Amino acid sequence: MHAKETKRLVFWVNWNYEKREKWFDRMSAQGLHLQQPGLFLNTFVRDDQVRYVYRLDYQPQLRKPALQGDYVTLFQDAGWEHLGQCAGWHYFRQPWQPGREQKLYTDRTSLLQHYKRIQHVLGILLLAEIAVLGTSGTNLLIVMPRTGLNLWLTVVPVLAVYAAVVVLLGYGWVKMGRKINTMESRE
Repeated sequence: MHAKETKRLVFWVNWNYEKREKWFDRMSAQGLHLQQPGLFLNTFVRDDQVRYVYRLDYQPQLRKPALQGDYVTLFQDAGWEHLGQCAGWHYFRQPWQPGREQKLYTDRTSLLQHYKRIQHVLGILLLAEIAVLGTSGTNLLIVMPRTGLNLWLTVVPVLAVYAAVVVLLGYGWVKMGRKINTMESRE
């Protein structure tokens, strides 16, 4: 018997990955289990006989399966099933055990490195988006008189979208920085 697949569309942000883990955990408690992770579209299968705990790890340098051998084996030896990866995020699960806190990272140093990887990528994306915003704004203002672009109907909305992305990335970068500072101050 082949289990029926269900697809769910979800948007999430990197610095809030713990909420995504909890969402997967809640889905599993309802009998829906992640089968195929995706950037926005995730595939689930229904099975009311089992429940899993899901954890995510950001390892952008391990996107290619050929590089994942030892990494995946390390987590498999600790009881985690590797479901795949998407955009540098690796998806793991293991059977849920009541009263047990199940984590990928059990030491502060590894968790701190994890946070720093996320913040580093957010910083790079933030700088790139600021450059795009500046270049796009300048280019739009230069071509506007020649092409008849309307400032309020075209230029301002385009720049507002770029600015919103800058704000979102900046917020994420600061949020991860706070997590890092909190962990470092406890040492």
